[in-house]
Amino acid sequence: MEILLIRHAEAEDARAPGGDRERALTERGRRDAALVAASLRVLLPTGPVGLWYSPLRRTRETAEYIQQALPLEVSEPHEAIAEGDLEALEHHWEGLGRQPAAAIVVGHQPHLARWIETLTGTLVGVPKASVTCLRRAGARQRGELLAHLRTEVLERLCRRG
Repeated sequence: MEILLIRHAEAEDARAPGGDRERALTERGRRDAALVAASLRVLLPTGPVGLWYSPLRRTRETAEYIQQALPLEVSEPHEAIAEGDLEALEHHWEGLGRQPAAAIVVGHQPHLARWIETLTGTLVGVPKASVTCLRRAGARQRGELLAHLRTEVLERLCRRG
């Protein structure tokens, strides 16, 4: 299965009304989220795709762009992403009747960097609206880092795709 870990796009300051859970995307964040969604059409393997995202507003809003751009077999929030609980998310995936060809996860720092290191043994920085592509042969197996793409690269990819 390929796993695409996406950090949410730029959001309002943490002092926004409603607190951290209700921080909305900024104008730049909305542009970057649309770019991420467009790039996924080029990056994804063929086959069923699932989308899981943190229930926090900025990740929900980032995920909405992906929902509009792709045919998804599954699309749902999962609290484990907000909490940084990779084991709970993997357990959820194992319980699916049919494994997707690709799992897209929209989440937060520092969790995504830790997950990438746990899954591949590679430590990377994870800027907002970046896409990190991994491949795992099976559940709970060490994965391979395929690509780590920032918005500048995603823009070029979309122009070529």
